[in-house]
Amino acid sequence: MLLRIQHLAGTVHMIIAPSILTADLSNLAESCKEAVDAGLDRLHLDVMDGNFVPNMTFGPPVIKSLRKSLPEHVIFDAHLMITNAEDCYMDYIDAGCNHLSVHVEAATHLHRLVTAIRDAGATVGVVLNPATSLDAITEILPEIDLVLVMSVNPGFGGQSFISSVEGKIRRLKSMIDEQVKTGGRPVQIQIDGGIKSHNIAMVGEWGVSNCVVGSGLFNVMRDISRSTLYTTSMVFLILIGAAVFSLVFRGFGGDSLIESFFEELGGGPHMALLVVMLVMFLLGFILDFIEITFVVVPVVGPVLLSMGFDPIWLGVMIAVNLQTSFLTPPFGFALFYLRGVAPDSVSTRAIYSGVLPFVVIQLLLLVLMWWWPNLVLWLPGLLGR
Repeated sequence: MLLRIQHLAGTVHMIIAPSILTADLSNLAESCKEAVDAGLDRLHLDVMDGNFVPNMTFGPPVIKSLRKSLPEHVIFDAHLMITNAEDCYMDYIDAGCNHLSVHVEAATHLHRLVTAIRDAGATVGVVLNPATSLDAITEILPEIDLVLVMSVNPGFGGQSFISSVEGKIRRLKSMIDEQVKTGGRPVQIQIDGGIKSHNIAMVGEWGVSNCVVGSGLFNVMRDISRSTLYTTSMVFLILIGAAVFSLVFRGFGGDSLIESFFEELGGGPHMALLVVMLVMFLLGFILDFIEITFVVVPVVGPVLLSMGFDPIWLGVMIAVNLQTSFLTPPFGFALFYLRGVAPDSVSTRAIYSGVLPFVVIQLLLLVLMWWWPNLVLWLPGLLGR
């Protein structure tokens, strides 16, 4: 998957390579199919032998079986954390790997291994552990396609991101840029370890163009699906409940009760609308858009429409009113969303004061739409409503 990331220095197109080590290994093919169907067409295979790193994962037989289960366009990006890469690299290429990354420390003759992998038809990368110097790849950089910078120590999942790799990545990016200027090979910088949604833009600004997303991606996809199911079910239950409530309310003469209330209130249709808008504005502090739309609007909407208000104009007025409510301190929902994504350096007071001009603008817009309905209705009229 190619992800477009915006940061202060510009736009970065980031390749996302999920590590299948975090998938459901008891149903690996199906988990990988779900990732591919979601647009993730580059899979990262962490191959461990129990010698170069303490853990063991899978080898060529599993990879070969997985390759048969997935479309040909899916790229198998194998990170070989093994001591005998020089002896068995061909087994991984024959199993279906399109790319092999090997550790500097695990190869006696690195140049020979890189050349052999390329001659066998695969792209090749070299891996730098957190403590491995850039000097280790200076001579081999013109011969490779990718440098994998480990931002955790290899062999274990779920480790914290080592931020000190920033300097190494920035120096590596400068080396690659100089190489390209002289007609050399454009080398990708890949990073693996502790990459999450909160730091992916940051590493992109450093010069990374390929991220291995490890612990949690497949679980996140599963959690997102489950959360979507819960939310959709909740919305439909509210919709069904609101429809039943509305029918019962009307069946017992609720419409007549509201009409009588507005008649006793005096002031005509506009006073009735003012009261409804004020109540909805206050409800916006404690209820979200769905509950208000599905529960309150079916109760008061028919009465207001019977007073002669245009349905499109009324709908726009209610929507802008609720949006203003959601922005208004101290209880506006949108303010809490902003607080959740804003950095700690931005205070709640700053969020409140920063949003006030927009609240004033939306209140003025409400007044203008009320005073001049054609501001809302001219476009529907132009379209032949």
